[in-house]
Amino acid sequence: MSAAPRLRVQGDGFLLRPWCADDLEALLEHADDAAVVRGLGERFPHPYTRADGEAFLAGRVVDLATAWAIELEGRACGGLG
Repeated sequence: MSAAPRLRVQGDGFLLRPWCADDLEALLEHADDAAVVRGLGERFPHPYTRADGEAFLAGRVVDLATAWAIELEGRACGGLG
């Protein structure tokens, strides 16, 4: 049986796509920003550690089937879900 297709949505200058292991460094850079945490409440850790990013990308924080990476210029810069 083949794997399910990975949906991608191309917009004007951005791409919505599934998160992947290669997004770890970008995730750590953006998620550790205090301005990001300010809008997300106590559930979002700060400082955001490598262990936090690895847990997220492994699907232990949210169901990654319902979470999207927002990609700009070839690099994840945020997410939605």
